[in-house]
Amino acid sequence: MKSLRRWVALALCLAMCCALLPQMSLLAHAETSGSCGADGDNLTWTLDGGVLMITGSGAMQDYDAFDEDNRAPWYDSRESITAVALPSGLLSIGAAAFYDCPNLRSVDVPESVELIARFSFCSCSSLTSIELPAELLFLDEYAFSGCISLTAVALPAKLVELGHSAFADCTGLQTVSFPDGLRGIDGEVFSGCTGLTAVTLPAELGSVAQGMFRGCTGLTEVTFPASLSLIGKEAFAGCVGLTGVSFPETLMVIRDSAFEGCTGLSEVSFPASLEELDSKAFFGCTGLQSVTIREGLEELGQQAFSGCTGLTVINLPASLKTIERSILSGCTALTAINVAAGNTNYCSDNGVLYDSAKTVLIQYPAAKTDSSYVIPASVTQIGNEACFGSAALTSVTLPEGLQSVGWLAFFGCPAMSSVTIPASVTAIQGMAFGYYGSEESDAAKVEGFTIYGAAKSEAQTYAKMNGFRFVFENPFDDVLESDYFYNAVMWALDLEITAGVDATHFGPHQDCTREQIVTFLWKSQGSPKTEEQNNSFTDVKPGQYYYKAVIWALENKITAGIGNQLFGVGYSCTREQAVTFLWKAAGAPEPQTTGNQFSDVDPSAYYYKPVLWAAENGITAGIGGGMFGVGQTCTRAQIITFLYKTFCAEN
Repeated sequence: MKSLRRWVALALCLAMCCALLPQMSLLAHAETSGSCGADGDNLTWTLDGGVLMITGSGAMQDYDAFDEDNRAPWYDSRESITAVALPSGLLSIGAAAFYDCPNLRSVDVPESVELIARFSFCSCSSLTSIELPAELLFLDEYAFSGCISLTAVALPAKLVELGHSAFADCTGLQTVSFPDGLRGIDGEVFSGCTGLTAVTLPAELGSVAQGMFRGCTGLTEVTFPASLSLIGKEAFAGCVGLTGVSFPETLMVIRDSAFEGCTGLSEVSFPASLEELDSKAFFGCTGLQSVTIREGLEELGQQAFSGCTGLTVINLPASLKTIERSILSGCTALTAINVAAGNTNYCSDNGVLYDSAKTVLIQYPAAKTDSSYVIPASVTQIGNEACFGSAALTSVTLPEGLQSVGWLAFFGCPAMSSVTIPASVTAIQGMAFGYYGSEESDAAKVEGFTIYGAAKSEAQTYAKMNGFRFVFENPFDDVLESDYFYNAVMWALDLEITAGVDATHFGPHQDCTREQIVTFLWKSQGSPKTEEQNNSFTDVKPGQYYYKAVIWALENKITAGIGNQLFGVGYSCTREQAVTFLWKAAGAPEPQTTGNQFSDVDPSAYYYKPVLWAAENGITAGIGGGMFGVGQTCTRAQIITFLYKTFCAEN
């Protein structure tokens, strides 16, 4: 029994040793000293008990944390490093020298250091403070990025350049002090520093770089220098804690999305020096209620104030020369847009923004309470998102002569159930009519939305593409909505079966000729192709409008003509001929009933089955008095109605 226990103990011991072998091997091969100088042995290092000590003088070698063959020699031991001691003669701290040392808490940087290179202390998450030397000239990109425990930074007076994202995502950083002479600050330096609350920028700074404070959600106050001329793209985007900003009188340009998503901003006043306000500069600033734009501004970028749901009124100066699209779309509280007198490019009419000649409707204030709006006759273009979110609008009158309607022009107008679009419109962009929602991505169709317009128009095309009901603007003076054939004529127009006898007349009571009815029938079937060489009719010639239709009817045994190799061009079509054509085109189905209700329809006649079939399918009820009307001429209105009742599924 004792022997067995000894063997078990021995086996457990061997297993533990085997488990430790990889770690022992790593420790055995981990370096604890060596050289790290840019010039070879000018700097050496030792790692002892968590303290990394570097001795010598001059510049440190640059490393690359993302290249396994060029990482710092102590990289594999980085988790054990808690402190770094640097020599007084050190001139630079190398790139990625202390990258991702998660337990590094303190560093003594000597006064001799002039450069802290890229990624030097990036992701040192336990580093709580750093005293930057007075001789420091350059602090490179990502030098302290991700140092989440760092709470305060004082930048030295001699600093010349602060690199891209140098302190990005230092979420614990609360205060930063700048030297007055610092001018070179790259983009995104403090982006994501959510703990920053107040910043006073350097006195000689000329521009706030791209994304410099993007996502600094705790930032409530920014003091701009008197020398500032430009605020870069996304410089303060997402700084939701900002409640107000005061710009210096030297500011000339505010770039794209500079204050996008600053939902806490309630008031903005621009200096007279401002010339350019770029795209989405204040996009989504939902708390913004008041905007003052002074004379001097020349350019207003697209969607500059789009989505500012608290904005009620905006006054535009006479100096304004360029307004890009959708500057105020989604401003659901906006009641008026006013343009100063003397502006040669733009004007406002009852709070609605137009170009100076009133040919372009640029923006209709979404919160106007009018239920209807008549767009001036001079307007030829409705801009993108021009009436976006106008919830009170129930109807809009578009002018004759209007040529184009922009993207999302009437999106978000749920009370508008219909629109009449003039035939002059040749372009309608996506979701211009009949859709609602808070934005394009959650769009829904207005139930039962109806578009009225002319046949073969852009309005009809838009209705079909978007699945909206389309009602023809009746072009015919001789077709009334009360006529029994009204729906049939509109259906025929929709399918381009007929366009009438002229532009304003359908000719409902005119006799329908044989070639006309066969052409109507052919078009109702989608104008199928034919062989065309099978023409046995001497009165049907190539090039005539009915040529292909007659050949198709001949090939499909719908007609054999009137004899003597004649189709019967110019002959009026009788009622019995018409229903026979329809019956054969439908496949010559057997009537389901044998009872003949018409006294003038002989059971031996060629049209007997077609008439019975037509009667039982509601295509015709005859002419009254138990008569079908054999031998009577079929009018254009009658034949179009026959076709409609035969082939229109909605009938």
